[in-house]
Amino acid sequence: MVYPGDQAITPYSHREDVQIFHKNDCYTFKDFCNSWADAGPIIAEQQISIIFDADSTIDPPAHWVLCRHVDSNGRVSEHYGQPTAPLRSAMIVFLMMQEDKCKS
Repeated sequence: MVYPGDQAITPYSHREDVQIFHKNDCYTFKDFCNSWADAGPIIAEQQISIIFDADSTIDPPAHWVLCRHVDSNGRVSEHYGQPTAPLRSAMIVFLMMQEDKCKS
């Protein structure tokens, strides 16, 4: 998998973080689901919205995060997740967006 704009090759890893190997045989670690420094640029560049909401009208109250992106053609990518993992939800939306690009 080639990381956009980096030309780095990312292998699958048994770790939660992503190992990115560069051409000069060095590597860096990214943790897109837990680090704002790693995920933030993607969220901003791709204009992904992260919205927290709580529904206290049901028992037990539901808390969720909606991550959403609408592209220029009106296609919507969205994912509901847990409020403790907003970056994970945003990265799922990012992957859904990449899947949509492959389909068109």
